Amino acid sequence: MVVCFFAYLHDACRLNDGKDLQHGPRSADLLSQLPEDITVLNEAQLYLLDKAIRHHTEGSTSDNPTIGACWDADRLDLGRVGITPSDKWMSTKSGKKIAALGSKDLFV
Repeated sequence: MVVCFFAYLHDACRLNDGKDLQHGPRSADLLSQLPEDITVLNEAQLYLLDKAIRHHTEGSTSDNPTIGACWDADRLDLGRVGITPSDKWMSTKSGKKIAALGSKDLFV
C-alpha cells in the first residue's frame, strides 16, 4: 500500500520536469493534509511513505525494501526525460537488473 501511495503522491508538488529538487519535501508535506478517513496506512507505513517521498530526490539508495522499491520505480521512469537509469542508483536486486539492461541499450 505504501508503494501505491508513493506512486500517486511523490511528484504531486513538482514544479517542472527539470531540476526541482525540493518537490520531494513539498510532496511529503501533503501527507498531513490528507483526510484521515482515506488514509488506510498505519503509523509505521505513514513513516515509510513520508521518508520515501521526502528523500526520493536526494540520489540515495535504501536497504529498506519498501523505500527501495519506491525509489527504484521512480528512477526506472527517468527515460521519460531522456535519462537512462544507472544500476548504481538502484536499491533492490530487481532494480539493478532492470537498470543494467538499460545501460546495454535494451531498455527502450
